[in-house]
Amino acid sequence: MNEFMWSHLKERYNIAQDIKAVIVPNAYEDSFCKLYPHAYMGVEGRFNICYLGGLTKNRGIDILVEACQGLHQKFPYLRLYIFGSYQDGSDLQLRNAIERSDFIQRRIVPRKELLSSLNEVDLFVMPYNPMEPYMNFSSPTKLYEYIGTGKPILCTKCESILELGKDGGIVYVDNDPVDLEKKAAMLILNPEIMEKLSRELIRMRPQHTWSERAKTVYLALQPPSGTIL
Repeated sequence: MNEFMWSHLKERYNIAQDIKAVIVPNAYEDSFCKLYPHAYMGVEGRFNICYLGGLTKNRGIDILVEACQGLHQKFPYLRLYIFGSYQDGSDLQLRNAIERSDFIQRRIVPRKELLSSLNEVDLFVMPYNPMEPYMNFSSPTKLYEYIGTGKPILCTKCESILELGKDGGIVYVDNDPVDLEKKAAMLILNPEIMEKLSRELIRMRPQHTWSERAKTVYLALQPPSGTIL
């Protein structure tokens, strides 16, 4: 759950204000920090964009591919890596654009190999369509895994995840390929911004591990001080 979802549920089902709730979003495994202990540093002449997850239109893959096509014309060294499979409802034209591209690589990687496969990623993207209502109530595991790597993140303005980047670390874009392309180009041309974003993610990521989530739940379940059981 997340704050946005809880607010929706309180209003939708008229839940009393004195009802206590423990809001615990998804998280990432501690192994991410071990494999990626340091902040991101750019590599000259390389810019790899990465998306993890299923491929459907409501997850914004169409605007991601369109934006990257424009970016590739300006930055021929750019590559887009997609780790995921096509889902029901994915567009045939979109599939062809991905599979026939000379700069897009789609892979299906076993979970145990995924972490090490992200070593050369420069920018993670989450282009979910905020016009799809349920996307605004999501707490995507992949976003927290992006945070776990400490690498810069670019995502659309879904209500439930805007809070995560309020102090920096995440660049938000409109649900529009032009804006996505513009913001990504800005990051490519300004590696110092990328590195600053990464340092902010490194600073915030310890609070988003599954271990920290477990502590939150444990503390919330403790009886008030002085209670006799």
